[in-house]
Amino acid sequence: MGLDSYINSWLHNASYFIKEEMSSRAPEGVGGVNGQGLKHNIGIDIDPALRTAMIKPNNSIAYADAVETGSRPHRPPAGPDSSLAQWCEMKGLNVWAVAKSIELRGTKPHPYIEPTYQATKGPVAVMFSEGIAQYLGRMQAI
Repeated sequence: MGLDSYINSWLHNASYFIKEEMSSRAPEGVGGVNGQGLKHNIGIDIDPALRTAMIKPNNSIAYADAVETGSRPHRPPAGPDSSLAQWCEMKGLNVWAVAKSIELRGTKPHPYIEPTYQATKGPVAVMFSEGIAQYLGRMQAI
């Protein structure tokens, strides 16, 4: 097995480690693929040729950035099929009262992406360092 195969394996393992950490930190939410919400809609996009991985909420979760960073006051969609209406129903809140509050105050941030990065950067570096050491050990044995 060549170095590229090892790197892709480490990238794959690190990506799933980060995804699990992000999923554990993300709020439940609503919507997304199969209506499972933010926590269950964290995706992985690995490009073996570029040796890169992107771990982030799926595009089906339109509100994911606002959860991470908060939002300025705005008038959110509050119709019966909106994510806000689904979330309010899940929480037992009046959707129009919540929409008015967001219109006046915006939303507070509930970071989950940045804390995931901070929590995983050390362990991921160790994964790659140990992998390189193992690879070099195998090369010396040849």
